[in-house]
Amino acid sequence: MMLKEQILKDYNEALKARDERKLSALRLLRTEIKKREVSGRKKELSEAEMMETVATLSKQRRESI
Repeated sequence: MMLKEQILKDYNEALKARDERKLSALRLLRTEIKKREVSGRKKELSEAEMMETVATLSKQRRESI
């Protein structure tokens, strides 16, 4: 399963379970991936580019803590 599909699946599960913390994190991740897709020339990011996005976001959060 591709990363984007897994994120969408987890998002839907969190939405149904009303897990606000997980839902918030997944919304942030989905938004950042979509923003990078729109800003670039490609329509979809590769798996490596998505992993880079996840790593960047997690690093930003660790530094802010």
